[in-house]
Amino acid sequence: RELVRVREYLEKAWDTIDPSGYSEREKMIYRLGAAPDEIRFDHTWYELWKSISPEKLDEFRPYTRLIFPIQIRHVARVDQRVPWHQDVGYQVLRGDRAQEQLITCFVPVEPEPAAVPTVEFAVGEFPTLVHEPYEDHSAALQFDEFPDTIHFKLECGDALVFGDRTPHQTYVPDNVANRDRWSFEYRLVRPEDCMAGSDYFDIDAGVFVKT
Repeated sequence: RELVRVREYLEKAWDTIDPSGYSEREKMIYRLGAAPDEIRFDHTWYELWKSISPEKLDEFRPYTRLIFPIQIRHVARVDQRVPWHQDVGYQVLRGDRAQEQLITCFVPVEPEPAAVPTVEFAVGEFPTLVHEPYEDHSAALQFDEFPDTIHFKLECGDALVFGDRTPHQTYVPDNVANRDRWSFEYRLVRPEDCMAGSDYFDIDAGVFVKT
């Protein structure tokens, strides 16, 4: 029920967005289904990490700092589906502001995640692959087939955690009729990899920190 309330809140917040004053970069991000800063900068999205058990938090170690702000996505159109890529491909574009290493925690904000688009992964270990721009996406792999792929049938409250060199893409199973999906994407780094002057949420202390 909590996820339903969050989804309803996001839908209402989305309806109030007026992108007319956005920069060209902000307009492009919005067209791709990514939430603008006025939604992403809400500290409320980090509250759930305060109630996770110590045993569950241990599974994320040594990645104990959440990057702020969160990434919130609304996939509703074909052009908003993310092509094959590695998260490190986007980090490369950040130059000297790139994170050394990170992991992603993908959380569908859906009461029935199996009924909406999900994430498909390439199976195996991969180096950093070559990325190039594709349409409005600034980093994409220039091929669309891997010999072995996998996706998971998620239930309400499930999450997917994966590394920054894991190739993945938006995936719509054949039996999925609802093509509209909301999701949170939390990215975690090791404390020693935090960038100076950046904001993070410390999952050990349950507080925001600036490095």
